[in-house]
Amino acid sequence: MNENVRHRTIAETVWHNRNSVLSLQTNDVHVWRASLETGKQQHQMYERILSGEERERASRFHFEKDRIRFIVTRGILRSLLSDYLTIDAGKVSFVYGPYGRPELSAGLSSVPIRFNASHSHGLALFAFTLNRDIGVDIEYILRDISIDDIAGRFFLPNEKSALDMLPSNMKKKAFFACWTRKEAFLKATGKGLSFGLGRVEVPMNPESPASLLSIGGSKEDATLWSLHDIAAAPDYAAAIAVKGHGCNICLQEWTCNGNPNQINARTVE
Repeated sequence: MNENVRHRTIAETVWHNRNSVLSLQTNDVHVWRASLETGKQQHQMYERILSGEERERASRFHFEKDRIRFIVTRGILRSLLSDYLTIDAGKVSFVYGPYGRPELSAGLSSVPIRFNASHSHGLALFAFTLNRDIGVDIEYILRDISIDDIAGRFFLPNEKSALDMLPSNMKKKAFFACWTRKEAFLKATGKGLSFGLGRVEVPMNPESPASLLSIGGSKEDATLWSLHDIAAAPDYAAAIAVKGHGCNICLQEWTCNGNPNQINARTVE
């Protein structure tokens, strides 16, 4: 495969609708985009399928907007998993790893679905695959943020130097590309930020192909993973990390009425 095709960002123009039955094959990676800005009827529908623990967790949010976004995010996740598992959404149950990542409970673990979700500023991404560690991250590109201070605290010295050398009009985009690339991998490990952003090296230039350069100083460990940028929407940065290579990445849109619309897929190595 041509290098420019293999490593190009999974682009905004790929997000087209066409009806299809939900199904995951061995090398498939499904990435779903969903708006969290739903009406009252929709978020009440999602709330009804949550577990008691999830509803109690939702009640602890201080701001109503955050409470609703949690409900909608978890409701969409349950709805998607129910379609993949062919069970009622209310029967989907989770267990949580030591760092809080949800996984399917033991009664459902015979179906080897791995998943991850991320949301920011009213937009969410959900990623699903079989028997592969997977992580996804999306971030809204904030206008008012001290990128130099944050990069100095959390990025590697060579990454911070590369950021300093970029033209000023590229720095914010580079910062968020770097952050989402790192966090997608960290979420795939199940450890999240506790693993340490500074232990993961990625290209700083947003125009460079997304890739893992080293993990904890090991270039060899980095070769076990594939990393891809996703152009989810204007003013957002997003990335997906998957254990292994040769996956078929399929971008799909979730409509607020709960009807999935699959869009075109392509193979990314």
